Amino acid sequence: DINVISENSMRQKIKEIVIVVAILLSLYGVLCASVAFGFLQTALEPHLREMNISAFNIALIWVLFGVLYGIASPLGGVVCDRFSSYVVAIIGAIFTIISFALIGPLPFLPFEKSISLIIVSIILMGIAMGFQLISGFSLACKRATVYGFPDTVETYGAISGLFASSIALGGFIGPTVAGILSDAFGFQWSTLVVIFGQIIVLIFLIILTITATKQFKALNCTSKQEYQCLKKENNTKSENSCNKLRGCR
Repeated sequence: DINVISENSMRQKIKEIVIVVAILLSLYGVLCASVAFGFLQTALEPHLREMNISAFNIALIWVLFGVLYGIASPLGGVVCDRFSSYVVAIIGAIFTIISFALIGPLPFLPFEKSISLIIVSIILMGIAMGFQLISGFSLACKRATVYGFPDTVETYGAISGLFASSIALGGFIGPTVAGILSDAFGFQWSTLVVIFGQIIVLIFLIILTITATKQFKALNCTSKQEYQCLKKENNTKSENSCNKLRGCR
C-alpha cells in the first residue's frame, strides 16, 4: 500500500534526522523557547495581579508581546537568510535570559518590581520568541541538507513535524513547571529554571557556531556562503564515493 510505504519512509527519515546532534540542539532551542512562553502564559497573570493591574492592561501587555513577535519573526527570517541563523539564535537566547531576569525581577538583582520593568521584559521576550523559533527551524533545515539529507519535501516535512512536536512539548512543560514552582518558591525564584535552560541553549549555540565557523573557514567561505559551501563539499564527497564504486565494478 502506497500510504503505508510513505508513512514508513517518513518514520525512517525522522529517525535518521534525530541522530544528527546539530539538528537535535536546534530543536532543543525551540523547545526551550516554547517552555519560556508556556511559563509566562501560566505564571505572568498572577504576578501582575499582585500589582493591582487591571484585566484590560494585562491584555494590552499580551498584545504588545504578540505585535513584537509578529515583527521579529520575519525580521529574524531575513537575517537568517542573509547573514547567519546562529547570530539570530544567540540574540534570541540572550534576550530571553535578560527578559526572565528582569520580569520578576530575580531577588538578588538591585531592581524593584515595576510595570515599566515588566513591559521592557515583554518587549525582549516577544523579540526573543520570534528569533528563537525562526532560527531553530532554519538551522534544523540547513543542517539536514548539509549532513547529506536530500533537499526534498520529505526531509522538510520530517523537520516540520519535529519542530511542531518541540513546540507542543514545550507548551506542556512550561505551564506545568510554572504552576508547580510558582506555588512552591514564588514567581521570582521560579524564573531561574527558564534562565538555566536558556544558558544551556546559549552554550550549545556558541559551540555549534565555533564548529561551523572552522568548517567554512577551511573552505574559504563567507558566513553568507557557509551552507552552500558545506553542502557542495558533501556532494563532492558523495560523487567521489560513487565514482570509486563505479571504478570497482
